[in-house]
Amino acid sequence: MAVVHPTLNFCGGAEVVCLSLIKALQDRGDFVSLYTIDRPNWALIRRGFHDVTVPHQVFYLFTDVPWAGFTTLRGFFSVLFYAMHFLTLKLGKRYDVLVGTCGELLDSVGDIVYVNAVPLRLMHLYPELSVERAAQWSCYSQLYNLLLREGVDRLGRPLVLTNSKFNRDILRRHLGRGAIVVYPPVNVRRFQRLAKVKRRKNIVVTVSRIRPGKNLEVVPRVARRVRDAHFLIIGSGGPGFRRLASRLEALSRRLGVQDRVKLLINQPFTTLFHALSGAKV
Repeated sequence: MAVVHPTLNFCGGAEVVCLSLIKALQDRGDFVSLYTIDRPNWALIRRGFHDVTVPHQVFYLFTDVPWAGFTTLRGFFSVLFYAMHFLTLKLGKRYDVLVGTCGELLDSVGDIVYVNAVPLRLMHLYPELSVERAAQWSCYSQLYNLLLREGVDRLGRPLVLTNSKFNRDILRRHLGRGAIVVYPPVNVRRFQRLAKVKRRKNIVVTVSRIRPGKNLEVVPRVARRVRDAHFLIIGSGGPGFRRLASRLEALSRRLGVQDRVKLLINQPFTTLFHALSGAKV
């Protein structure tokens, strides 16, 4: 069994899906090989997710990604090498089952793919899903869709899973693909005791990966209107997150809310839990 994912070091929702799948497969006795672009930083991953199941084998292309400081290059090469990984494994036929947990980058190769978001090949149809350099990525999206449609799509029709009815309808409408909705895994037991907390403060917590396209600029703008609350943005930041963090801090200063908006990036899970336990929103 082979699982293919671009990188686990972003520590976001897609990575939770990938790690949970690995755990589920190994719990049932499967031998799992993981393929990524860069070497997983297990210390960082455990820090963010606490309980992590490491696959039996890990294969990666780079120890450290050389273009990590360049957002556009990183995105471009992530797509390129993820597709290359997948195509090599598909054509090599080394594994009984080939699973991709980033179907938004490649939805037409493998035996099973899980789509976490609107596919890159369709992003030009949804300009409201703002990302950094949106016009540039719109061009990439159209070219990528053409490349997949004329070549890669012919390699097979995998079983497609996705995380919402919203994405299922998009896949059906634009790609003619049926998809099964499998909601992302959430360890609710970790959070059940939060419901018992009685005393909470005027704190608003936003949990998000620190990256362009998440619209985190909304938080300081809301803070300017809601003057009797503090705001925390908590999440993981992969390579290049400091540029966005600097922009958020500059926006907070410009709006005069820098004393009430705080970023907590790549913190242990306990920090998130304590923040949620004391927040009203």
